[in-house]
Amino acid sequence: MVKLRLLAGALCVGLTCGDDAFHARLDAMRNEGGLFHDVMTIEGEAAKYHERLQLRYGRRLRLPATPELLVEAWPKLFGERFEERREHKALLVIVDGAHVVPQFRKVRHVVAGNRLDVAGGAMGFTDDDAGVNAGAKGALGAHRPLLAALFANETWGGRFDWLAFGEVDAGAATRYLSMRDASLAWFLGTPREATCVQDRTTNPFACCANDAAPCGVSVPAHKPYFSFERNGSRLQPQPCRRFRHDGRYASFGFKPCCPVRQRRRVDSDATGFPYRYQPRRGRVHFHALSFDIEGLYFLSRGLLDKATYRWRACADKLTCGSGGKRLSTCIFNLGTHLSQIETPSTLML
Repeated sequence: MVKLRLLAGALCVGLTCGDDAFHARLDAMRNEGGLFHDVMTIEGEAAKYHERLQLRYGRRLRLPATPELLVEAWPKLFGERFEERREHKALLVIVDGAHVVPQFRKVRHVVAGNRLDVAGGAMGFTDDDAGVNAGAKGALGAHRPLLAALFANETWGGRFDWLAFGEVDAGAATRYLSMRDASLAWFLGTPREATCVQDRTTNPFACCANDAAPCGVSVPAHKPYFSFERNGSRLQPQPCRRFRHDGRYASFGFKPCCPVRQRRRVDSDATGFPYRYQPRRGRVHFHALSFDIEGLYFLSRGLLDKATYRWRACADKLTCGSGGKRLSTCIFNLGTHLSQIETPSTLML
């Protein structure tokens, strides 16, 4: 059994154990069923959760070594106590970086770093190995946005309305998003290089040039798969190619649609990454979208619920390109495109 003093210490992270607030919290816990009951409940939940994370993510995710240490580190890693994860919050922020931004210390968040750093507030989503997966060349951490979104969705479930990526002003973002229905499939952000349009009649695969409504898109049926590549300002579908025009296999620099091959169990367990880019014998699982995003962007609860059954497949099988392209490709295959934020600067720190 976890020692009471260790868990009591875990429950008062961020407080002075002798102050009035902490004693008031203990009194409330006793009234609800007793301190020992709550401590044992937290202990059991933490053990199950720690084990589930290890099984689901393997070496792709670096955790505190024990359930007790996970509970103790929870406030520094996510901006709230372990038992508060069941409370509903409007916003959850994901930042790709090595340490937490000071403004997020009291906001529910996930800092997706390359290694676990509890003192700095960062979870460890380890880099891919470009020596094994050629798709990771120049983008060793490109899997982190998708994997961190999967982690957040599985950890907090439906207990948040919006998932924000980037260094956002939490207050301004909450006010901006409160005017939109989170149950709809929203993907809000700013495109990189691509041009969003108001009238998509002649360009049905373009992103939407305003943030007044979700941007639905009718993607072709699966198989055959297409690569949606930019032709000037337009995105046009081209059949996925295994060979180049000269008859040679497509190399990493000429990715057709990112065909991947499942790795042997022993290799997958060793690295944590179950798939790797394989142009010769790999299979394509998604329409590829030549589209990237920059700055901050938001996903709604409606979109995350829509993606539940495919989000893990995206995190596992999209192994090529930048993080923004992988995320956009996953969402595009779910029938949603980007709604361009008109004034993104007002939402940034």
